[in-house]
Amino acid sequence: MSADSTANGLDFAKTLPRFLPNSRLTFNNSPLPYPGSRESSSKGGILSNAHNFVMHQPQFIDKSHTTFKTQRRKDGMQILFGFCVPEAAHDAGAREYAPRCHPGTRQGYIDKIVEWTSNPTQQRLLWMKGPAGVGKSAVAQSCADCLSNLGGAFFFSRPNKVTDPMRFFPSIAYQFALEHDVYRKILGKRIGKDPSLLSKSLLQQFHNLFVVPLQKMKESGVEFEAKVVIVDGLDECNGHAFQCDILQIIFKSIQEHTTPFLWAIFTRPEAHLISLLGSPTVQPLALYLELPVSSSSNSEISLFLTDELRKIQLAHGLPPSWPPRGAIMTLVQLSAGLFIYSSTVVRFISDPDSLGPESQLDAVLALESDAPPLIDDTFQHPLSELDVFYTLIMQQIPPKTLSLVQEILLLLSWHQGRKDVTVRVSKLLKLSMTQMRTMLRPLYSVLSVEESYLVEITFYHASFLDFLCDPKRSGQFCLDGCKPGLWRKMLASLEQNNTKAAAATSSKRGHHEEIGKTWLRLLGCMPLDDDTLHILQNFDFRIFSDLGRDFQLNFNADGLYKCIPSGQIRDQIIRPYSPSLLRLLVRVNPNFEDCCQLYVLGCKHRRVILVVQPGQGCYFHRFQSFVKLMSLDWRSWIFRRR
Repeated sequence: MSADSTANGLDFAKTLPRFLPNSRLTFNNSPLPYPGSRESSSKGGILSNAHNFVMHQPQFIDKSHTTFKTQRRKDGMQILFGFCVPEAAHDAGAREYAPRCHPGTRQGYIDKIVEWTSNPTQQRLLWMKGPAGVGKSAVAQSCADCLSNLGGAFFFSRPNKVTDPMRFFPSIAYQFALEHDVYRKILGKRIGKDPSLLSKSLLQQFHNLFVVPLQKMKESGVEFEAKVVIVDGLDECNGHAFQCDILQIIFKSIQEHTTPFLWAIFTRPEAHLISLLGSPTVQPLALYLELPVSSSSNSEISLFLTDELRKIQLAHGLPPSWPPRGAIMTLVQLSAGLFIYSSTVVRFISDPDSLGPESQLDAVLALESDAPPLIDDTFQHPLSELDVFYTLIMQQIPPKTLSLVQEILLLLSWHQGRKDVTVRVSKLLKLSMTQMRTMLRPLYSVLSVEESYLVEITFYHASFLDFLCDPKRSGQFCLDGCKPGLWRKMLASLEQNNTKAAAATSSKRGHHEEIGKTWLRLLGCMPLDDDTLHILQNFDFRIFSDLGRDFQLNFNADGLYKCIPSGQIRDQIIRPYSPSLLRLLVRVNPNFEDCCQLYVLGCKHRRVILVVQPGQGCYFHRFQSFVKLMSLDWRSWIFRRR
């Protein structure tokens, strides 16, 4: 073999596996690295660094294999579903027991709405308004169940935390897509190409989810027939500005004929909604229906009560003389035009954990003497009768457990809509599920308790929460009264768990964070007495900075600062950084561009920095580490400026 051929052989050998002591050639069966990767350049080739050997007529068998992994693009409809609220649809499992109109009641309103959907003319917007508890949601649900040309429905609900305006249009678009193949393909392709469409403003969402796809359908010769969209409880959507934005987008689309939809809106008569929907520009294009609190509903409420009490009488084997004569009429008068009152009364009477329907009915009938008088024949304050009944329900709670029940209700109201809400509340209060169910039994007429693998507890109607949060209406039962005691409970748990937090598992650490968030939220919404201020002066706020940047929350720092009298005590608890210093920090550290305010919490070595970011919440920094970080950033900034 010549020198040249020997050299060529040695060069080729460098691409073979390294020569092992047993003189056998081995091949790497692992997947080949991608070209240009570090792995391909670091391990060398076959027989790398081999020398002083000769191969005669070598034969090589390639037993390697190459694996190429490509990331599959996520389907557009899957992405869209992630931005939806499935439980807000009219046929969602979560709404299986949602209120519906009793047969023979509210039929006139339902007929008007159905007729409007068949012959809308230029009135492509329907607005039904009425105070809380008159049955708007029941009418909306009954219409959604019977309309053949329903395109979509969205039921906002404050008690169930269905309040996010940014998920409204995606949810309607997803419901449309399930019924129209061409629209689904166009929409899915657009979202798959650019998922950020779902994170844009409400106006851009509407344009990209409805206007553009419908234009493409029209260009291809496919018409999208007129569909009805039912929107219930828009007044329970987060923020008056968002509510108005949604309505203005809908109205502009009707004006410009960019979509063929009919919009049925059901809300309370809030001032900002009356101003917008009652404006001269909207009136020619809208149909107005009002569901008032009126004695004209008495016959329908009487029908409902008669049928429901008859079912209770048969189920409990009560005599035919039950309910006693005049009882239905008394209940109708107590209801005073509010269907929520009569439906709550039925649940109260049929409570399986009570002494029986007879004693429950007697308790309700006894309210007649306490009921406030009618202002006139056609109007009564929409909440006064309900307040009397809600007070009766709260009076069923034994005095020794009242404060604990109030704490449960407060935490339930804060955590509604979150996963495992009942488990979270029970852990915060160190109660078993059995204990929680036992204490809440007197409230089963206003709470929905689903007995499944996990007990889920929700509020039947927002009016009960409104009652509990208004001290003028609920008096001693107002949830504000339990906040100081609950705050001290969370403080004890916080200090007890702090020593274990660092070494805790993720679940225990998550529970510790939940305690901290609850404690801070209570701190921002309760009165501060001298004892509380003394505790805060000596509190080690570093507990929260130890939880890291992931510990974010909505904390009313400005409210806490303003409710403490100015002076040395306030400066030892909370004080804001000066705006000029904040502007300087933004210049030296771009990470603070989204920061709108900095506060110092605590004093001396216990200080922390609270960073407030609009729309994103707050997080904590240790004071010393924050100063050190800013010092380094400042030196770096000065160096760059030179």
